[in-house]
Amino acid sequence: MQGPASPGPLLSHDLSLVYNPPTMIRPSKDLVGRLLSHLVPAAGVGGFLILRTLLPPRGLDTLGLAAIRDAIMSLAFLALIVLLSMGSGEAILGRLRVPGLRRPESTLFGFALGIGALSLGITALGLVGLLSRAWISALLVATAAVSGPSLVGLLRRGTSAVRAIPALWRAASPLARAFTLLAAAIGLMALAQALTPPWDYDGLMYHLVGPRLFLQAGRIFAYPDNWYVNGPFSIEMLFSIGMAFGDDILPKLIHLGFSVVLLGATWAAARRWLAEGQAWVAPAILLTVPTLPIFSSFAYIDLGWSSYEFLALLALVLWWESRSERLLVLAGLMIGFAMGSKYLGLEGFALLGLLILIGSRTQGIKGAVRSGLAFGLPAAVIALPWYLKNLIWFGNPVFPLYFGGPEWDPTRLGLYSAYLDSFGVGRTLVDYLLLPINVYARHVSFGAVMNRIDIPSLLFPLALAYPFTKRARAMSILLAIAAGRFIFWAAGSQQTRFLLPIYPALALGAAHVIGRFGSRLRRGSALPLFFPVLALGLLLITLYYQTAVNVTGWRTVVGLETKNDFLTETIYDYPAARFIESSLQDESRVLLVGDGQSYYCPTKCIPDPDHFRWGNLIHSAAQHGGLARWFTDQRISHLFFSLGDFDFLLQHDPTGIIHSVYADLVAFSNQGCLEEVFQSEWVTVFEIVCPH
Repeated sequence: MQGPASPGPLLSHDLSLVYNPPTMIRPSKDLVGRLLSHLVPAAGVGGFLILRTLLPPRGLDTLGLAAIRDAIMSLAFLALIVLLSMGSGEAILGRLRVPGLRRPESTLFGFALGIGALSLGITALGLVGLLSRAWISALLVATAAVSGPSLVGLLRRGTSAVRAIPALWRAASPLARAFTLLAAAIGLMALAQALTPPWDYDGLMYHLVGPRLFLQAGRIFAYPDNWYVNGPFSIEMLFSIGMAFGDDILPKLIHLGFSVVLLGATWAAARRWLAEGQAWVAPAILLTVPTLPIFSSFAYIDLGWSSYEFLALLALVLWWESRSERLLVLAGLMIGFAMGSKYLGLEGFALLGLLILIGSRTQGIKGAVRSGLAFGLPAAVIALPWYLKNLIWFGNPVFPLYFGGPEWDPTRLGLYSAYLDSFGVGRTLVDYLLLPINVYARHVSFGAVMNRIDIPSLLFPLALAYPFTKRARAMSILLAIAAGRFIFWAAGSQQTRFLLPIYPALALGAAHVIGRFGSRLRRGSALPLFFPVLALGLLLITLYYQTAVNVTGWRTVVGLETKNDFLTETIYDYPAARFIESSLQDESRVLLVGDGQSYYCPTKCIPDPDHFRWGNLIHSAAQHGGLARWFTDQRISHLFFSLGDFDFLLQHDPTGIIHSVYADLVAFSNQGCLEEVFQSEWVTVFEIVCPH
């Protein structure tokens, strides 16, 4: 008699292979039991929010146990959001009755649906003018009350999954175990970095600034000066949950959570379409991108946008195999959240729509239209608020791109477009053909953040060998969409970070090639282990960079170093920002020339998010001989000059504005019009003192 099947290798199988849509746990017929299944979770969430209010985050100069308390509270807040999202998301997924999903896939899609729905709720509060701590708390409590019964079932399944871990570990191969340990180490380093005060450039420029501005106003409003906060802002609206309670660590933790979703989705796809026992190779290759775990610990949204795009692609590949229109609806919801997170999500929507048309070609016009609507309508409903808002407020649904808008005349738009196009090494036919090589060989030219190490995985090029292997339909679709996405990227701003949505597909393609290569070799040969072992070796490089970035952060997390000291050591312009906020008069207005970071200088600094606007205006005023008068008219009393920003912008200055404004300011200084009031290694602050 055949014995019971043993559990598969770690990260290749779990104890439940096929997902059946969840059913709500039937509450007791007793009315009290029914009420408790809803009221207890709601009361628990409400109690935590009261505690979070009574225990606000520590100050910038606080040491000791308060730091550990802050970390615990932020982690608990993240756990609460994850649980609420998974509970409500699984209830939504159950109503959709999507067939054929395996348990890990249902968990990932459920979380994505739930946290997306939470984001929509907060967005609605912002649009109707009710964005406040009280209303956000009410939304969280209401979510807990509605999804209470689902939360009970979720906790039970989570407990069962934890109990299964020892058996899975025993069944895992040595390489799978090594990957698990390395991934855990990288994850712990990313978590430690996420618990430090925000220091990433874009977070300090708009990802955190936008939610803070909206919370202060109690609503979402038009803000042309910093155009980024007017774009799709779904994930940033999640950031407002923490910031409503003074917690700016929670946004970083939320973004870190999306990196787990991206890795999990890659693993789930590998379990379906790679050889048994090889599912760990794909997420291992994905983690060999050196900057991935570093970016994941920032207050960014890129991992969320990429997760939604890849989940949409995963759902469409499943639809191609099963032809269930419910999978099209699920894919539409996923890509809708991607479009609601970043304008680049529109490119993913276009490519996936094309995939549906190709896949529906045998169904006739009516079938193709029905499939297109099943995908397109949910996507439009989810993303529409952001684009409709911009159309009404600015006359441009993708404000300010392509068509400009209020305060965005053709000159300003042209300068910003030229900056975006300056990434890469050229736009000739030869440059386009050499892109797959240059993105490695000349990667500094493609990076905007940490460009010295912003490079795709060295194993991704293995996917180019896919046409020479035994092909599989799912893998062909994944890599075809990745190729299309790469073409869109090449035609737009060639920033390496914008390739994130195709990284999972490339990791899967490379893992597929590795598996096919190994299957062709004779048994007993060591060659099949070469690339998997190489992937583990490259993970050590990722871990090294994580350690280098986080070398002092842990001291802040455990309270041995103040936030103020950490930020002084980490952000080159932070000392200047603190000087401006604490030492200059209240009526001072300091222009940050070319620098968009204003998070730590919220009341006196005038940031330059598009980097060239103020430089162009300064150069124009200087050419007309009225620079001093222009500063007076703009009520600008000081200039903030950042050597770090100028050094970067001089590398992306196709119109020569930064070169010109530098010469203008030198001449202005030689006229005795600038008096230095602060200087550090990277930043100088000048007071404008010449007679007008």
